[in-house]
Amino acid sequence: MAPMSDFDALLKQIRVEAEEEGPAAVAELETLKARLDLAVQLITRRREIGLSQMQLAAASGIPQSAISRIEQGRANPTVSTLTALARALDASFTLTARASQASAHR
Repeated sequence: MAPMSDFDALLKQIRVEAEEEGPAAVAELETLKARLDLAVQLITRRREIGLSQMQLAAASGIPQSAISRIEQGRANPTVSTLTALARALDASFTLTARASQASAHR
């Protein structure tokens, strides 16, 4: 197993602090993580198919400024926005179980 990076240690500390603060802080942290995970997926797919934010905006009908906010993890896009982006990216959005939760519910 690789040693923990400084960034990984920071994330672990943030998680510990959120757990100490209580369920609301944990929920807020998980929301932020979900937004950032979405941002990474959008950026990765957009780059895979060679689109700029402006080109994605033209193809999806979503303003470039909104795409920028989503990619920065600062937006809370609607299902219709995600659907338009997915269509333009020739992709789909799916809900998947977290690895830690998938085995716990079997």
